[in-house]
Amino acid sequence: MRAMPLAIAVLAAALSGANAAAAATFSGVPEIIDGDTAQFGATKFRLDGIDAPQMDQRCFDKIGTDWNCGIDARQHLMTLAAGRSWSCATVRKNLYGRQFARCQVGDADIARQMVREGWAIASTTEVATYLPDENLAKADRAGLWAGSFVFAARLAATQLARQSARPRINRR
Repeated sequence: MRAMPLAIAVLAAALSGANAAAAATFSGVPEIIDGDTAQFGATKFRLDGIDAPQMDQRCFDKIGTDWNCGIDARQHLMTLAAGRSWSCATVRKNLYGRQFARCQVGDADIARQMVREGWAIASTTEVATYLPDENLAKADRAGLWAGSFVFAARLAATQLARQSARPRINRR
């Protein structure tokens, strides 16, 4: 009789093996790679639900002067982290095998802070958790929102939507 619950537990563990990587947890002080990417040892991950500028991303301040906002976004994440310990849980992998994690620094959701303080935008492709925080950052003209910028992912999505919305004219 006791063998049955054990067999069920073993079967459940085997079936969930594919999700084992998605449930990985990390803690400690990570290396900050860019404004939405960090690394614990050999394990690199992106903060789930946000998109920060690439390291070579150019933005414009409120008077139109261009500046390297990718470097500033990374610096802001480094400031938020301030050498403190993070607690992260991998929540998914994308088609390319990249890991995405939710991370806390103390009681704070680090991705939410990046969006709320204007140094990242809320992802609209997989998770829309941080859209209210993005709206607050826009209203406050915080971080990137003090000027102007274009993110490649949003630009591509906008262009695709425009192409889909165009009336098709068949000409002979």
